[in-house]
Amino acid sequence: MTGMPDNTPLTESPSRLSSMVEDLRRKRLDLEEQRKELAMLVKQTASEIDRVSQRARDATAQLRQVESNLEGYSRADVKRSYSASQEAQMRQFMMQSQVEQLRNRQNSLDSSEELLRQLIDAAEEMVAAADGPDGTIVTAPMSKSEQSAHSREAAQAIFNSVELAQHRVSRQLQDETAQAISDLILRAEVCERLV
Repeated sequence: MTGMPDNTPLTESPSRLSSMVEDLRRKRLDLEEQRKELAMLVKQTASEIDRVSQRARDATAQLRQVESNLEGYSRADVKRSYSASQEAQMRQFMMQSQVEQLRNRQNSLDSSEELLRQLIDAAEEMVAAADGPDGTIVTAPMSKSEQSAHSREAAQAIFNSVELAQHRVSRQLQDETAQAISDLILRAEVCERLV
């Protein structure tokens, strides 16, 4: 992990923290925007599931009717009924799986946003503590070397936390991409079977 080097002058810490706070705020706004888009997707997908579920029920009812009177239907009609029922059930399963993935992603974004909020609060407290006339971090009476060591430790802790949050968001995006690709492969396989 990279952090604040030990030879960084103490006067740079508040400005670096201020810029980091701004960066964290931008990332939090991005996460909020993603959450809004995700909420809209979940809502749309849930309403689509309702339509797909109704189609699956209709197809199952049609299949039961065909099964109850196999002699009254042609072989092609029987095959069509089975195919329609399977297709509707598969579509319903895929849509429910997609909603579940979207909800998991929502939960992940919520926890990432909460972590960013905590980091922003901690960094803002550090910036607010930089009230000295020369830009040094003001704390309880300490020698300059103690102040320097204390402020470096605090800044290092914040920088490490930010870096962990960035890695977490990066892993989350990679996981979402992998899920999207596997979903696409599954859909392609289902379409291939239906054809």
